[in-house]
Amino acid sequence: MRCKADQICRIIQSTAGNEGRHVVTMGLYDPAVHGWTANNNWLTAADQGPLWAVMPLQSLRSIALYGGRLSYGIGMTLYPDSWLEPIAPEAEAELGAVPADTEFAHG
Repeated sequence: MRCKADQICRIIQSTAGNEGRHVVTMGLYDPAVHGWTANNNWLTAADQGPLWAVMPLQSLRSIALYGGRLSYGIGMTLYPDSWLEPIAPEAEAELGAVPADTEFAHG
């Protein structure tokens, strides 16, 4: 696994053109714990490794699977570990700190 929890990462692969944007890894995705279901239709079999719940530091593009509608959002989403690259600690200071009140809890 490349990433760790509470780490700023750069997106290096995306189906919606989010390469180069930054996210914070909030925790590994587990539907039994987090109570919501991932829609992984956009992931290939090779990318079905660990999934991170991430909080964007910038708006992320998303494209609807059916109809192709483009939208932007700042909410929590999922990314495979293999699609993220950890940022060096000295570069994190330039991007900003992780908000202290950010929690990874859904119900």
